[in-house]
Amino acid sequence: MIIDVIQKGKSGIFFIDGPGGTGKTLFYRALLAHLRSKKLMAIAAATSGVAAAIMPGGRTVHSHFKIPIDANESSECTMSKQSGAAELLRRSKLFIWDEAPMAKRWAIENVDKLLKDLMGNDQDFGGKVVVFGGDFRQVLPVVPKATIHQTISASLVRVGNGEEPTDTEGNIRIPEEMIVKYDNEEDSIKRLIRAIFPSLNTRAHSADYMTDLRNIIFVEKLWRRSEDV
Repeated sequence: MIIDVIQKGKSGIFFIDGPGGTGKTLFYRALLAHLRSKKLMAIAAATSGVAAAIMPGGRTVHSHFKIPIDANESSECTMSKQSGAAELLRRSKLFIWDEAPMAKRWAIENVDKLLKDLMGNDQDFGGKVVVFGGDFRQVLPVVPKATIHQTISASLVRVGNGEEPTDTEGNIRIPEEMIVKYDNEEDSIKRLIRAIFPSLNTRAHSADYMTDLRNIIFVEKLWRRSEDV
């Protein structure tokens, strides 16, 4: 369906939802390979640097779209219409945004405004074809200890399956034992780092420990999640 929409020159917004390991990245790579084999331009981006790095030509959405770090309702992407980056966006037929559930609402809305402006088109995302992807189970809560990973996993599965109890407004309460307390920015960042890298003081010299992919992904997701709490 996505290829058909592109070939017909139509606009479209799609969301690829699936737990980790179900083939989302493989699907993105196949889409990109197909379009690029036809000499068509396609943008591969992700909310986190780790996810962007595993897609061909992938970059973070902040890099591709010049999204302000402190994006809000009144902010705009800092991109000149005359720039090469703007021309690339105008000529691209497909935009893939992986780990979209991790992005702030305003980041997505800033990109929507940018593409409408660049294309001179009031349709959503300037009439482009956009594929959002991700798994709401992977938008992790902030947790104090890795020893409760089984509790986290079980909770995320229940949330993803719509089985977790909610209040009258549809909000889910995160258990206290899964939260890193926030007092102020400086102390809370230090507390978060200690929670994820409990042996940092004694193992900082270890390249394997510092570059462990699981730790990198975990910290990146936790920090982005904590910004929105």
